[in-house]
Amino acid sequence: MEQQPINQIQSQSQNVAPPRPPPQPQTMSINAASFGAKYASKREAYRFLTSEAHIYLPAYETVTIFHMRDIVAGRRRMIKQEDVKVTSVPFFDGLSIEKMLEWAAGR
Repeated sequence: MEQQPINQIQSQSQNVAPPRPPPQPQTMSINAASFGAKYASKREAYRFLTSEAHIYLPAYETVTIFHMRDIVAGRRRMIKQEDVKVTSVPFFDGLSIEKMLEWAAGR
C-alpha cells in the first residue's frame, strides 16, 4: 500500500464542502381579503396563525377575529411564539395590581 504525503492528504480534506444550513421558510405577502377568503372561520385563522405561522396569540376564547385580521394586515405587531416566556405567578394574599402600581409610583 502506497502512502500519500501529508500535504496531499491535508489538501484533500480541505476540498470537502462545509455542511449546508437548513433551508429557511419562504415568506409571501398576502392581503387581508385573500386571507379572509382562505380562512373563513375564527378557528381556522387561529389554528393557522398559532400552528403554522408560530405567532403568539392569547387564548382562543379571548382573541377576536378583528385582532387576528389586524395582525395579518400589519396593524398590530406579531410576536413569535419562541419569543414568549411563560411563567406562573404564585398566589399571595394581599397582592394586587393596584398595590404594585402604588409601589412602583413611589420609586
